[in-house]
Amino acid sequence: MPMSACTAERAGIDVVPLWYHIVVAMNLRLDDEDSALLKALAEAEHVSLHEAALRAIRRSARELAHTDRVRKATAEMLGRWGEVLDRLGHA
Repeated sequence: MPMSACTAERAGIDVVPLWYHIVVAMNLRLDDEDSALLKALAEAEHVSLHEAALRAIRRSARELAHTDRVRKATAEMLGRWGEVLDRLGHA
């Protein structure tokens, strides 16, 4: 006879197997404002809410990566040319 979820929990047995957390999709809980923004994105891009959320996530990740690359390049260029730029600024 199978164990109920409550009995399994009391026995210290994982009710939800590990593979579920790795493979199964998550729920996205949005407040009314974020839900309206996502709906507007989906409508503007003529895609589903799911696709609009994926695109927003990917766009944000690309922007963060770009900002990081620019920050590193700027630091490198300032290290290499900072003194020259400073002198030009005072000329």
